[in-house]
Amino acid sequence: MRPLILLMFAVGLAGCSGSEKKPAGERASEQHQEPGSAQADADVLGREIFDLVDRAMSYKSAHRGRLPRSLKELGVDALTPITARTLVVSGSVPDVTVEFRAKPNHTLGSCHGTSSILEESSMGGGEFSVMCNLLAGGTTTLHTRR
Repeated sequence: MRPLILLMFAVGLAGCSGSEKKPAGERASEQHQEPGSAQADADVLGREIFDLVDRAMSYKSAHRGRLPRSLKELGVDALTPITARTLVVSGSVPDVTVEFRAKPNHTLGSCHGTSSILEESSMGGGEFSVMCNLLAGGTTTLHTRR
């Protein structure tokens, strides 16, 4: 009887592992497949921007049309092991910027997007544009997917 109970316990533990949803910053770092390319950097930053803008708009829906004034109010950390994030609200538009904390091995320093990326993504089959700052100087618009 005891071996059967231990076996059931072990199977239960195995079924629980790996089922937790990881934060956007950790998911993004795992999906960063081509280090150093602008597109790979935009993919990482863009997914995190999309997640934060989506959360801000969900907050707005739940709080009678009021956007969060900060990431802290949204319940999100400004720093992850890989990125630093900011939220600026201008009128009724949230603008999220995500930047890499360590710049070596990256082409982009940061990217930002507003709530318009949600509509663009829904109309474009998941694809949307973010404005990015190149470490070499200048800005560029890159397309990424959620």
